Amino acid sequence: MLRRRLAGPKVQRQHPFKKDLGMNRTFALPLVLTLLLAHCVKNPDSSQIASSASKTKLDVNDVSILFPITVEKKLVPLHVAGNLGPFLSEKRFEEFMNVSEWNVNSRKAADLYKSLRVISLRVDPCFPDLINDKPGCVPQVRLIVMPTEVETFDGVKVSVTDATLHLLYDIPKDDWPKLVQDLRQLKADQKTDLTSGVSLGIHPHLAAESSQAEGPYQDRLLSIVRSYVGEQRLARLAFMQTPTSFSGTKSIWQFGAVDVHQGALVRTKPLPHIEKDQDFDSLLRFQVTQSFKGPFNPFGPLDFSPHPDDIGDDTRNGVISPKLTAKDQVAFLVDSRNWAKNSQSPEVIEAFTKLLRVENPEMNDIKTTDCVSCHISTQLKTVLKKYKLNEEDNRFQAARYAPPAGVAWNRVETQGKIPGKEHWMTVNFGYFVDLPSISQRTINESAKVAAELNQLP
Repeated sequence: MLRRRLAGPKVQRQHPFKKDLGMNRTFALPLVLTLLLAHCVKNPDSSQIASSASKTKLDVNDVSILFPITVEKKLVPLHVAGNLGPFLSEKRFEEFMNVSEWNVNSRKAADLYKSLRVISLRVDPCFPDLINDKPGCVPQVRLIVMPTEVETFDGVKVSVTDATLHLLYDIPKDDWPKLVQDLRQLKADQKTDLTSGVSLGIHPHLAAESSQAEGPYQDRLLSIVRSYVGEQRLARLAFMQTPTSFSGTKSIWQFGAVDVHQGALVRTKPLPHIEKDQDFDSLLRFQVTQSFKGPFNPFGPLDFSPHPDDIGDDTRNGVISPKLTAKDQVAFLVDSRNWAKNSQSPEVIEAFTKLLRVENPEMNDIKTTDCVSCHISTQLKTVLKKYKLNEEDNRFQAARYAPPAGVAWNRVETQGKIPGKEHWMTVNFGYFVDLPSISQRTINESAKVAAELNQLP
């Protein structure tokens, strides 16, 4: 269990005046009132504190928080509980495994549950209402969870398995302003502001604490999260997995989701904007397959870089299945390598424009695009840049995201730091092995959310 350290610094209270002022009452009363006023200024009441926090501006790292994974004991397990129950109980997880058929290296539910840790969390004031399939949106907190592995050879090293579980919690609208205020207060109470103007990455305060025995910032952050998040408010479990193929490699990425309906877990309705395919109807998930360069590659990575032998050879194409039906999606760039023959053709320009719209949260959300397009857009963009397709080009101004003023924003070039292997990563906000993996879509969404929360009173 994580130790909680919620007590703040002690306030040294001094009596506002001495017992013997050494002067007559005519001068004593004004002096007493003056001293009492000074005392109140030094010791603000709760309304003054709230007013101070309300002026605090949130930035991308305040609304999307990536935990460092360097210290095993500081990673947050799912059984951590507050008034609303654990983040996810083992019993509920076993039920999820049975319904979803989530497969992580064929591990049993009990063993897998013990390895799951909260890798990141995100807040969103307006997430599309998927459960009721109605117009509008709901405030939501999302915990991103990944299986962790600990190696003790040559020191302790923590890494993650290439599989992800998203836990989506609906927050009652009456509680949402309180949560935002708590996040503002958390930031306002720090002696040093480490998040304003800082690009999205491993959270600066958590990174600073990662090598320390105590973690007051993490303890307080988790206390806030536990106040609003728990199994009682769990609405959906979305997942990604990389099942081992018949050749023994992992060249398939699968996405799917399970909804909480009247207390029971049920397979989600067909994911939006895919063509119904009876072969996949029971799984209700996407498959992405991608040929890899050599039979001895242990990862079987998604490699979208067209090689000379690939062009014109359909057996080397990628596959998104079932077929996509969304207006904005990336199938054209995956289904064939022939676009590399003329990367400036109208068809490729249109495909790149669609890719940028997929990354733009002002134009697309989970109801208007698909899982695969969202998860591989950044990798595709790094490849297309080599073919002189750059989003900075004026041709793409209408499609690319225009970040709001007053929050940090950057254009991500790669996910992680493996030169030439950026396309391996499909994780939008987490890790690949032990390297941070952050997509452009996540950066854009975080900037949008921070700006929207800063408009609240």
